[in-house]
Amino acid sequence: MTYLSEEEIVALNVCVQKRYGQEATIRDAGALDYIVRSAQQEVFGRRLYATVPDLAVFYFVKLIKKHIFNDCNKRTGYLALLDCLAQNGVVFHPTAAQRRRLADLAIHVAQVDGEPQDLWQDVRAAVREMLA
Repeated sequence: MTYLSEEEIVALNVCVQKRYGQEATIRDAGALDYIVRSAQQEVFGRRLYATVPDLAVFYFVKLIKKHIFNDCNKRTGYLALLDCLAQNGVVFHPTAAQRRRLADLAIHVAQVDGEPQDLWQDVRAAVREMLA
């Protein structure tokens, strides 16, 4: 499985912020490091995020919730999801409806307090449905 590096995640944010004429800055380097390390976490010898869609959802949710950058965290989470899928050989070219659904999911993730299990389940189910 291919994991995103800090540099790749930062590059995604820089790219999207440049598009909007903004200067990208990292607000929480510790949280970025946590995300990069946690993506590869194993529990009792098994990967915590054992499938590519689960790993992509992990990046999506964590980048939105941890609010690492000064701006564009939801868009960076969205791009990280797509990049993770692509780097791991999952072909996904979201339709306009799927892009809207992912945008709505990103807003929902940002609005929910904490990271309850049902939030994770909802996002995983939505992404798996889009990939089917």
